[in-house]
Amino acid sequence: MRGICGIDIDRDKTVIAFAAIKSGTPMFVRDVTLDVASSGSIIEHLKANSGLIGRKIKDKSKELAVKIDRVFVSLGWETGDYRLAEDTVAFDVIKRVSCRDIECVRDRIEDEALVHDEYCVHNFEMDYELDDKTYLRAPVGMRAKRLKVRTLVVAIKENIYREAADVLSRMDLVFGGFIAAPCAAMATCLPGREPSRRLVVVNIRYDKSFYLFYDRGRLTILTPIDFGLRSVFIGLQNNFSIPFFLTDEVFSRYLSFKGTDRLKEITLKDGDSYVNVSVSAINTFLAQSLAQELGGMAQSLKDSLGGDLDLTIVGRLSAKDGFYSFLRSCMPQGVGVMPAPGAVSCAWGAARYGIKRFLENAYREKEPFLRRLVRTYKEYF
Repeated sequence: MRGICGIDIDRDKTVIAFAAIKSGTPMFVRDVTLDVASSGSIIEHLKANSGLIGRKIKDKSKELAVKIDRVFVSLGWETGDYRLAEDTVAFDVIKRVSCRDIECVRDRIEDEALVHDEYCVHNFEMDYELDDKTYLRAPVGMRAKRLKVRTLVVAIKENIYREAADVLSRMDLVFGGFIAAPCAAMATCLPGREPSRRLVVVNIRYDKSFYLFYDRGRLTILTPIDFGLRSVFIGLQNNFSIPFFLTDEVFSRYLSFKGTDRLKEITLKDGDSYVNVSVSAINTFLAQSLAQELGGMAQSLKDSLGGDLDLTIVGRLSAKDGFYSFLRSCMPQGVGVMPAPGAVSCAWGAARYGIKRFLENAYREKEPFLRRLVRTYKEYF
């Protein structure tokens, strides 16, 4: 079975997601979490851990009977240069706008926005303007004398792309490209259809939580907050005298939002002494502190964005048993919860978004000329 991988690098973990391709559609299979902390930049991390990552991908793909064709890497929330750009084309006469017209303007924007040593990771069309009227969706087939396209260009240094491709090539893997973290987060949680309500996606990572706001086709990156899993670990350390280096293991093994045995205890070694801790007490404390944190977060989002909305959370926290039922219980009125289907790691989102983009581009390249011509100019017929 043919498949793909996605890699997401956080401060404390590296997640690899495996997916199979069935009838051109990526299907999540499994993800694997490596206890490998971020080693500086993405390239430094990939180089330092190439042996471990390469072996894990090969061993797991063999176990899952999935032949990995491409590997996509999430770029990271604070990596890459995001810049808004626009360009305008004036037609000789009033005409119907075609897909080709929009593609030409977008390509020109990309050429002008990049400097000589940069590589374009994404060039998103944000909105369109026809004779001073703005549209959020491509106005293909509409008549106008002038077309303006606004895009968001995500760029990195070209040597970063080349080095990533070289590192993966030495692992005998094909680099599918970088995927900007907002794209990976959205692709992780969104179903195949467009959400019926305004949606906020929260990616809770080790140090920070990052926000995306999706409203009728428009995506906005909101200001992150300094709350992450590290805050959860510090809470465990301060309230239960658990050594910090053990808090991640306690979180991974014992945190659950479903009922736990009140009598169950764990024994932790702290130097020459031992500490007995109630699992029920840990879960009760974390549920109360998280309810306060997440409920306050949701209320602030509702107030700042002005109205009802849905919320979904991506990351290791949302993978815990009973998390979404718990999340519903602590949401303020007017804030709904949209569970993330399947996997909850941005590694899966990077793979899902990356292969979709690759297949669309490959189809266009292989599409017969006459069919491509009809698709591009079909609004004229």
